[in-house]
Amino acid sequence: MSVVSTGILLLDELTGVAGFPTGAIVHLYGDPGTGKTSVALHVVAQAQARGGKAVWVDADHALDLRMAELRGADTSRLDIIRPESGEAALEQIAATLRALEPRVLVIDSVAQLLPAEPVSYAKDPIEPLLRSRLRQLVPLAAKANTLLLCTNQTYSDDQVMFGSSVRTFGGQTLHYLAALDLCLSKVGLIKHGDTTIGHRARAKLVKSRVGPSGRDVDFDLLFDRGINRGCDAFDCALGLGLVEFDGRQYQLEGSSLGEQRRDAVRVLNHDPQRLDALVDKVRGLLQARFPPPKKPS
Repeated sequence: MSVVSTGILLLDELTGVAGFPTGAIVHLYGDPGTGKTSVALHVVAQAQARGGKAVWVDADHALDLRMAELRGADTSRLDIIRPESGEAALEQIAATLRALEPRVLVIDSVAQLLPAEPVSYAKDPIEPLLRSRLRQLVPLAAKANTLLLCTNQTYSDDQVMFGSSVRTFGGQTLHYLAALDLCLSKVGLIKHGDTTIGHRARAKLVKSRVGPSGRDVDFDLLFDRGINRGCDAFDCALGLGLVEFDGRQYQLEGSSLGEQRRDAVRVLNHDPQRLDALVDKVRGLLQARFPPPKKPS
């Protein structure tokens, strides 16, 4: 089994395998506006950069091509499917997996795989319907060695009296089927003066079949380009020991990056060659640290 980098170094490190595993489902869920689509687009960009084919199932009919380009995706090489119903989506996804064997297939979002016709929750629950549909795709993704990246929304169940009332559409189906189960949340806003330009996102690895789980990581997502590469590279390099703090300033290979984190990030973002070199070093270190993952059980 191989992996596809997420394009976010901190998230690659969190997974424990330097990316998302292929031939399996990755479930990315959270409240609206937490950055699920941005993360998925960064994954698509990484797959395309390495010659892989990517397919985007725009079940929500909400994909912004300009936003996709700003996050590194090549929309001229991105196959986009806009199904009219959940039934049509399933048929098109299955046919695509058989015919194209893409490196990455994104379903945004799985809530739209639910039936178009009204369903009686008492007699025909939604969760078994979604489970039966996704189980048809799991062996196809495994055979094609495709990363099946599913985004999902959360909502609050008012009938819950005790414990967490947060639920995902389709119940526990994707939590059971996924090799990686990631919850994305918003923990703060990023401002330039009085203008909000992004938010601080937190990814929690709730479940993993390929590495350790129960950990979380924070990273910056900007509205205009997605991941803040300078912040991402600096924070990950600092954790890995490539960037050091001598008590007065941050040092990278004997060169000063500034006294504060924001100074170091600014230096990296204004020096693309230096930033690219640091990203390559961090990625190489992550790939050397994490052995190739075994097939999820």
